[in-house]
Amino acid sequence: MKTISRWVAQGALAATLVLTGASCVSLTGGNDQASTTGPMGIFMSADKGDTWKVTSLLPQPNADRQLTDVGVFSLVEDPTDPKAMYWASRGKGIFYTYDDANKWAQAAAPLNNGFVYSLTVHPKDRCTIYATNGSQLFKSEDCTRTWAAIYQIANSGQVIRTIALDPFAPNRVYIGQDSGELLISEDSGTSWRVMQRFGSQLQRMAFDPQKEGLIYMATRKNGLLRSRDNGTTWDNVSDNMKEYTGALEYRRLYVYPGAPENVYWISKYGVLVSRNAGQDWEPINLVPAPGSVSIYAFAAASMGENFFI
Repeated sequence: MKTISRWVAQGALAATLVLTGASCVSLTGGNDQASTTGPMGIFMSADKGDTWKVTSLLPQPNADRQLTDVGVFSLVEDPTDPKAMYWASRGKGIFYTYDDANKWAQAAAPLNNGFVYSLTVHPKDRCTIYATNGSQLFKSEDCTRTWAAIYQIANSGQVIRTIALDPFAPNRVYIGQDSGELLISEDSGTSWRVMQRFGSQLQRMAFDPQKEGLIYMATRKNGLLRSRDNGTTWDNVSDNMKEYTGALEYRRLYVYPGAPENVYWISKYGVLVSRNAGQDWEPINLVPAPGSVSIYAFAAASMGENFFI
């Protein structure tokens, strides 16, 4: 049996659990207005959560530092290396690890500071990384050593919320904005065009890695959208959610990598799952009553129906 390690990432997240082992699971996005108490940083358990230890070490020339004052907005795995992970922080830029979080390093300027809203790694080239501080989109082709600004938002009052790469054609880069605009570049970020205007604040975009052309888009208040043609046309797949009070209000979107068309929707209601790309939904029963707690983190183990919130 393969070992699953568990991680707790704290920042303005209440408790983010990330599973590693056969593959990493990222918990991406979240509420940038949430709050927490206690030390921040990342903690690990190797005994199913019985004991925890801090694993936020930043080696420095004079004295090593524990990053227990750095909030976590999201953790993003390298799709080609299960030991590599990127820490998008709340105000301190990007940190990264190549050794399963034993040691961390900080990305180069300008992404060594500021809030990082979204980050994604090229599915075939681990040194090509896209990240946004909200107002600009940056690209690194040398594993965060240098960054080039490849897009700047036109309206200073808006924020780039999400970045996604097509896993079947990673030259196609997508960004979603607060304004509801979805932009696409088909040349790895050299040129851009508006693909859709949704009229609703976009929160997170995610591809199904096992189903070419299948994309999900989470909106803040209006539920989930789905495209089966790489974003050319979209369907709202939230109608069957409406029987669950609060289900249209986004908390998390998680596309299960172990089976096609399996998607989890975490909302004000709780957790819903669809096995057919959002056509039908069913609730996952939790110990707390639906709607009684706010869930901002979710993962599903790749070795079966084990869920973590």
